[in-house]
Amino acid sequence: MIDITERAASIEGDVIAWRRRFHSNPELSRRETATGEAVRAELLKRGIISERIRGSESFFALLKGAKPGPAKILRADMDALPITESGEREYKSRRDGVMHACGHDAHTAMLMGAAAVLSECRDELRGTAVFCFQSAEEVNEGAAELINVLKERDLDIALAAGLHIWSQIPAGEIKILEGLAMAGLYAFRITLTGSGGHGSRPDRSIDPIKPLCELALKLSALPASLISPLETAVVHICHIEGGTAPNVFPDSAYLEGGIRFYRPEHREVLLDAIHKAARALSDQWGLKVKIEDLAALHPVNNDKGAVSLARDAAARVPGLELSASSAPLLASDNMSLFLEKYPGVYAFLGCGNADKGITAEHHNSWFDIDESVMRLGVEYLCRLAI
Repeated sequence: MIDITERAASIEGDVIAWRRRFHSNPELSRRETATGEAVRAELLKRGIISERIRGSESFFALLKGAKPGPAKILRADMDALPITESGEREYKSRRDGVMHACGHDAHTAMLMGAAAVLSECRDELRGTAVFCFQSAEEVNEGAAELINVLKERDLDIALAAGLHIWSQIPAGEIKILEGLAMAGLYAFRITLTGSGGHGSRPDRSIDPIKPLCELALKLSALPASLISPLETAVVHICHIEGGTAPNVFPDSAYLEGGIRFYRPEHREVLLDAIHKAARALSDQWGLKVKIEDLAALHPVNNDKGAVSLARDAAARVPGLELSASSAPLLASDNMSLFLEKYPGVYAFLGCGNADKGITAEHHNSWFDIDESVMRLGVEYLCRLAI
């Protein structure tokens, strides 16, 4: 019988090296070509043949065990973010304006490590391990195409599992919540169109920038007025764009943002208020308004039975402790699509370490992880699969 703890520890150097390679060479959503090629090459070395989804950078690979049993999906996302990395470290991003600021480099490396270990455990593996490497999670894509292709394979899938690095959880802890684990998302773009002109004569223009700034503030304040202080929802505006010069009023300007919610009714209340606020402001300023849907995701909900399996797997990983925190995350993830289709669990592996200066939030230019936790993540995924 193979000692999984020992094997996960022995491959730790490879997993860290893979993560640093991906971190140094990040690729944006839908463009993870080199990342995918590197992963598939490593899988092939271990006799694991992968299949790329047509028209996508997503791919999957099957590892059939010697013992009968159902299939289990293990999923990792691969894409980076349009952020310029701060600080100096040997594995800092070499691509200006692109950075792994959410841990997807670590997710990919840990799943590669789990595949490597499990390839040596075929005699102990029950059923089939399905390794899913997903493109474009950051733009809410990539999950549905994997689900659709796997459905065509007629696999008896009993579990879908993912593991997300989380910097606000201390290294050595794992959060596995039953039921609600992450918020839902509705993303939108609002464009205001007026009439451009010279900056010296606002009276002869219909400037969209001032009302757009006013709208951004109004929308951000909506949850405080409409949602009970005993509950949680967020409206965030993260992108505003308009104008090309300091002395030119543009014809149009737009903002992009989203609603984060735990309860669907909160989404509906806030969405209705967003539409009303945008139309009222556009009428007040004499502007045309266009509201576009960019993405919609349900909250991430973990299956009770899958949570039990995950907590049991975590308990068998030396050095890994269950987090005492019971609060779901306000971030969103289209892992929710897998969990709507299959019984599953999305867990959060702590990677924060104040002693090492690793405290930055996700999507922050200073983001980093305590790499020592990746060995724990590899073992957790292996024990969940077996």
